[in-house]
Amino acid sequence: MGHPARGAAGKWQVSRGGGTEPRWRGDGKGIFYLGPTGMLTAVPVSTEGAFSTGTPAPLFQFHGRAPISSTDVFSYDTSPKTASASW
Repeated sequence: MGHPARGAAGKWQVSRGGGTEPRWRGDGKGIFYLGPTGMLTAVPVSTEGAFSTGTPAPLFQFHGRAPISSTDVFSYDTSPKTASASW
């Protein structure tokens, strides 16, 4: 996953209970991920000073597609206003 906080090193837990397919929001102020039950979730983040996260907010139940190749890593994409399935 890309990291918009230049020069920052480390790993931070942003989910509560696990998740997969993390994606940065386009403006770098949040992360989307798929929760263990398939719920697409958004978490606000701040990279000003120390890295910090807000409360995860469930967006909607995601019903993705099966991977189509071994390099098919993400089953959704995001834009500044929406998150959508990439199928």
